[in-house]
Amino acid sequence: MSPVDDDKIKQRLDYFFWEKLPTTNLGMAVKEVKPMGGRRKVAALKKFADNYSQPLSKWVVIGDSITDFRMLEAVEG
Repeated sequence: MSPVDDDKIKQRLDYFFWEKLPTTNLGMAVKEVKPMGGRRKVAALKKFADNYSQPLSKWVVIGDSITDFRMLEAVEG
């Protein structure tokens, strides 16, 4: 990909996350999400999985930074 492609992708993502998503029902839920890093993400994910009685291997997570590595690794099983 070229820098031009990167810029187009960034513009689309910025539009989606900062303009479009907040106007949807899901956007309201996203506003409630509190950012956290590293091990705290894994702990929160485990608590969430336990609340729904589902193993981590049944969950899907999305990461966008190096701080998401442990969380991504946790669901891999």
